[in-house]
Amino acid sequence: MAILILAEHQHSALQAGTLNVLTAALAINSEVHILVVGHQAQGAALAAAQLAGIRMAASTRWMATLACCSLLRCAFKVLARL
Repeated sequence: MAILILAEHQHSALQAGTLNVLTAALAINSEVHILVVGHQAQGAALAAAQLAGIRMAASTRWMATLACCSLLRCAFKVLARL
């Protein structure tokens, strides 16, 4: 199962914390995806797509909103089972 990272960024640049999370994720699994959410985040998504080990980087307002809602729903379902 792939690991999904929600990127922290400043419009066109990814923050160092995101790169640290990517390094840790790649140590766990070779299939890593990055979701870049926010206004004018296309530059950060392009930067994310260039990183070694990234299989998919996505950034659009609608896709990001839907993905985050879906992720939260899944997380709540898993937590409810614990």
